[in-house]
Amino acid sequence: MEWNQLFNWSDGNFAFGNLTLNNQRQNYFSSLNYHRFEDAYSIKAGVVWDYDKSKLNGTFPIFNFAMRPDHPTVAYDTLQTVHTPEAFLYLKWNQNAWGIGGGMRYHPDWFNFSAWWSHQLNVRWSISDTHALLLSAGKYHKANLDSENIFATQSHHYAIEYLYEKKEWKWTSSLYYKRTTLQNTINPIAGLELFAAYKKRNLNARLSFAHIHSMLENEESRYPSNYDFDYFIRLMLQYSLPNICEISMVYLHRQGQYFQSLRDTRFHELTNTWQPLFVDPANAQRLPTYQLLDISISRIMPLGAGSLVVFLSANNVLNIKNVRGYEYNFDYTQQEESLYNQRVVFMGGVWSF
Repeated sequence: MEWNQLFNWSDGNFAFGNLTLNNQRQNYFSSLNYHRFEDAYSIKAGVVWDYDKSKLNGTFPIFNFAMRPDHPTVAYDTLQTVHTPEAFLYLKWNQNAWGIGGGMRYHPDWFNFSAWWSHQLNVRWSISDTHALLLSAGKYHKANLDSENIFATQSHHYAIEYLYEKKEWKWTSSLYYKRTTLQNTINPIAGLELFAAYKKRNLNARLSFAHIHSMLENEESRYPSNYDFDYFIRLMLQYSLPNICEISMVYLHRQGQYFQSLRDTRFHELTNTWQPLFVDPANAQRLPTYQLLDISISRIMPLGAGSLVVFLSANNVLNIKNVRGYEYNFDYTQQEESLYNQRVVFMGGVWSF
């Protein structure tokens, strides 16, 4: 038996120009769970209560391009609460080369939302000692609370995964499809992921590749989301020099995210400012390619009854100017690149005793 309790409280303030914001948030979570593990099967069951409260107030600009303190604003004050009680059951059965798992989660008709059922099924076939195939599918729900609305999202997941593991090598490849409904917007995602790992003696290497096709669709338009990438590559290397140090490197390489370019401007007499007009999301362009190389060197040394870990790290070692977006002057006649962090070097130590 297991009993979990959580309480989280935060009070945040933000001010910029004519925008002021105070957000007080409370979250209470409680669950009672039962677990049973046997050689051929396992069972998990429980009940969950999740309570979320958000109080938001402040002033917001009426025009998002006019944010001086003297520009017009509208006052905002709202209180939102979400109650999410659920009961769940998960069963897993293993027999020879087969493993089958299935679960369900029930939310009653209560307070903010009507009743819903979430469920999942996964099947693993161990073809041999080195090869395995995994199939999974599920339907899921989630309660959401933002500054204006309380709403539930619904998503369907389908995936097939192949696994290979032998001696120093481990390979996985997967195809998946996910379809999420967010209020009046549908987000279909299709993806391919490849992963390879090699570990021998003092060397540990991992390489992953992902292709993600993610769209946002509503009654008016269809356009890519911020997580739509033709390629996303991540390489990790770790090498240990016995009794000296450990060297690690992480390299990221992906397409730039989408941004809406400026197509025109007009003068707004009420606020005495220039109003930008951007292209539609369906005609958005990509930012330049994103690349990042981080390197870290660490060493563990005995110190008294404990140990001391000293490290030297450098983020964005090559000092690549990765573009986050674009900024403009007051009348939008000049455009400048807004960059992610450039090279940062830091060092330190952790003493455990």
